[in-house]
Amino acid sequence: MKTFAPLTAPVDPVTALTRIAWLLERDGQRSYRIEAFRKAAGIVAAMDDDELGRRLRDCTLTEVAGIGTTTASVITEASAGELPDYLDRLQQTSIRMRTRRANSSSPVSARCGRCSTVSIPTASSPPGRCRDCGSGPGLP
Repeated sequence: MKTFAPLTAPVDPVTALTRIAWLLERDGQRSYRIEAFRKAAGIVAAMDDDELGRRLRDCTLTEVAGIGTTTASVITEASAGELPDYLDRLQQTSIRMRTRRANSSSPVSARCGRCSTVSIPTASSPPGRCRDCGSGPGLP
């Protein structure tokens, strides 16, 4: 699995949005969320500096189709020279997941052969069993 060093401030908005999309995709998040960040990155990349600066000053980023409150927050924080909170949280989660995988002999997640969901075992689920339906991975 490809890994990147965590980003630190300052980071430009397009890079922050793109990295968030990549982290969400790598962590198996829903595609609509991933696409929202990719779309926002494309919109900001196509925007000239004057327009972006004006929208940041006037707090009108969310008036642009394809930029919602979360992506606007990422853009605003990155434009201010900060590491966006959303990106920081995802990077910290990603670091914890990699550490857990490296220190664990059991899989962090598995695809169930019965219900076809990807589930992460919990402390209360029996080892090697799906936490959702109780069957083992690859078993009917």
